[in-house]
Amino acid sequence: MARSDELSKSSRFLVLASVCLIVAALYFSREVLIPLALAVLLSFLLSPVVGWLERIRVPRGPAAITVVSVVVALLLSIGYVVEKQAISVINDLPNYRGELTTKLRSLRGHGWIFGKAQQELKDISTSAGGGDGHPAAQPGNSGNATPQATTQPSAENPLPVRVIPAPPGPLELLNQYASTFLSPLATAGLVLIFIIFMLLTREDLRDRMIRLVGSGQINLTTQAFDEAGTRITRYLGALSIVNIAYGCLTALGLWLIGRMLGSGHGFPNVLVWGLLVGLLRFVPYVGIWIGAAFPILLSFALFPGNGVFLATVGLFVALELAVSQFIEPFWYGASTGMSALAVLVAAVFWTWLWGPIGLLLSTPLTVILVVMGKYIPQLKFLD
Repeated sequence: MARSDELSKSSRFLVLASVCLIVAALYFSREVLIPLALAVLLSFLLSPVVGWLERIRVPRGPAAITVVSVVVALLLSIGYVVEKQAISVINDLPNYRGELTTKLRSLRGHGWIFGKAQQELKDISTSAGGGDGHPAAQPGNSGNATPQATTQPSAENPLPVRVIPAPPGPLELLNQYASTFLSPLATAGLVLIFIIFMLLTREDLRDRMIRLVGSGQINLTTQAFDEAGTRITRYLGALSIVNIAYGCLTALGLWLIGRMLGSGHGFPNVLVWGLLVGLLRFVPYVGIWIGAAFPILLSFALFPGNGVFLATVGLFVALELAVSQFIEPFWYGASTGMSALAVLVAAVFWTWLWGPIGLLLSTPLTVILVVMGKYIPQLKFLD
């Protein structure tokens, strides 16, 4: 019995040590693993479209390249339209200066209590310091006299010195811009190359992974890979349907708000904002509010009064509450085998490990862990 307890403790220690080593490896090799994980996720999302093109007798190579090219062109087009819209709004701000001034003054008026509290705290701090912070006038000195230094510089009281850095040279500027822009572009290019090759050789890659991982247990490993792929594809399909419907409802709601409350001015580019919101909602929790920020700011800047602004905020709050609280927990739980709490914990863990990309990949990566827990006895606690 004692021997059995020792073996059980040793086994748990080995599992814990293995988990710690895997987490450390995931963290320190994230520069390589993040593009690969992104490519795997996007290939899962795009493979049904490539498969449909193959079924209508389009060769796999042209089908994969066409699908990836269309997705890249769509993303670039959305970015271009959003940039043009933002520039247009900035250029039109002088035309709305009066309305914006009125709204900002109204907001400032409602915030009087915070200003009063700040002033009271400042007065209390000044009183506690024994004055208003200015040196008292010395007898015999007029109010217009120039203040004189009362102490000489010494080792205990040196003169203050400010170091002004030299302006960066051309090579330093080039290095700064290269590190800012070229690194994300290189990562995006690497992801695109991975996606194309994964779409071209997806069955061969699957067979190679099964032979590599499942030595001696080919049948069990095949079942695990098939189940993980099925769950991830089902989750991405459900997420795509929800986000497409979300984007359509956003565009329809913004159009109705502009028609009913816009005083004759329709909401600009409702299709673009609907598409942008639908795409950004693939990022859990924060993507929706990044996408909603653009139409909310437009509703505040372009329309007189606060009716359109409040209606736009209410539209996004109502949509997000309905979808996130009633539709997603049941649908995603059925498609991934994970509870809503597990999805939230996974988002926190992967964001801590890989940053914003980890948040995007949190649910698919956790689905893989759940499947591993189902087929590997030592990881049973993950299932």
